[in-house]
Amino acid sequence: MDINKITSLSELWEQQQTAPMKSAADSTHMNVMNTANKIIADTDNSHNDMYKSAIFKKLWSKKLLHLSNEPVLTGRENLRQPDLFEHLDDYPQHEHNRVIFSNGMFYSTIGQYTRGYYIWRDTHSVSEAYNSLVDVIHPTMPGALATRLTQAVNVLNINTNGDFLITSDVKDSNEATINEHWSIKEADEPLLNSGVYIVRICKGNNVRIKETHVQSNTVYCNRWIYIVDYGATLEIERHVLQAEGVIDSTHVIQYPGSRLKINTHDRGNQWRNIDITAYQKTVTEVNGSTLLKDSDSANFIDVQHKGYDGNSNIKYNSAIYNSNTGNFIGTVQVEKKAVGTKSKMTNKNLLVDPLSRAFSKPILHINTKEIECTHGCTTSKISEDELYYLQSLGVDRGTAKTIIANGHIQI
Repeated sequence: MDINKITSLSELWEQQQTAPMKSAADSTHMNVMNTANKIIADTDNSHNDMYKSAIFKKLWSKKLLHLSNEPVLTGRENLRQPDLFEHLDDYPQHEHNRVIFSNGMFYSTIGQYTRGYYIWRDTHSVSEAYNSLVDVIHPTMPGALATRLTQAVNVLNINTNGDFLITSDVKDSNEATINEHWSIKEADEPLLNSGVYIVRICKGNNVRIKETHVQSNTVYCNRWIYIVDYGATLEIERHVLQAEGVIDSTHVIQYPGSRLKINTHDRGNQWRNIDITAYQKTVTEVNGSTLLKDSDSANFIDVQHKGYDGNSNIKYNSAIYNSNTGNFIGTVQVEKKAVGTKSKMTNKNLLVDPLSRAFSKPILHINTKEIECTHGCTTSKISEDELYYLQSLGVDRGTAKTIIANGHIQI
């Protein structure tokens, strides 16, 4: 295995901008790499508020260990579930399928073909699928870098109704070992896990996905592309359970008549960008819950209504402690032919401590008539009356703050 020197995402970005393209193993990888080169060349990071936040600069410049030329996971024989009672609380009424993501690769832990889903990798179909999306997805620095580093794309096709767990948690695998004498878990710098993933919900299916990041000594830099086909419904619960940092770009494409619901649960050290392209008669709901006790976070969402009679509701609530900063930029774009669009966007920030800060910026771009669009952002401190009331019930002041903050960010 080729082990690079200790580096950072910013250093890798600079290298990839000028480095010659390596020869790919096949035409599929070559097409993906050519696309990545084009995205890197077209990505403009000047005067972009997304890259000015402190959390982006912190994660982008953080020292980390980048393992090149080999995915962290190596083989399906180790991808077993040793605890047969594991994850039962996630979906107590429903059986769910478990798919693992790592460094641009999807891995299935059970018989995927008998469960109504399948994974494309290293095929011409993968190249066609990705290249067909290039002109639609919004280029970002993390997304372009993830593509260039992994040199490949995997596609998860879901053609069934059901519950899925898409996770980085790989118990009993050899992802924690570079060789028999040295473990990643003992490294001073976190490991980089970077990849590009396409998830397609096929026509008319209803799917719930729980997406989890579960590696404490890992920085994730990923691009996610979700496609919700005609008449399909997708609900995503996004959790960061353990991570040194998450910096990712997500693009969701909603075909006509589809429904989308995203619930994000952020606990700091995260930079998330979500772009949604919604066509006619789509329903879009995004709920963000951000709790910042030990670090900053940033959330950016851009909903583009491209078809008529679309309906979107975007809500982000944050509770910010200590001297941390919460960042939110929300954009709703309504194209000329998107008549009948109804959109609502709200961002409510609760400053728990005197030095807490919040940066909010709502943006509307309306290019047609006969629509209903509203937006609003508020930043407030904890009410002394609320604190006094809880304290009068015997709750100490610190616990009272926690109760109020947790109530504020509930989805």
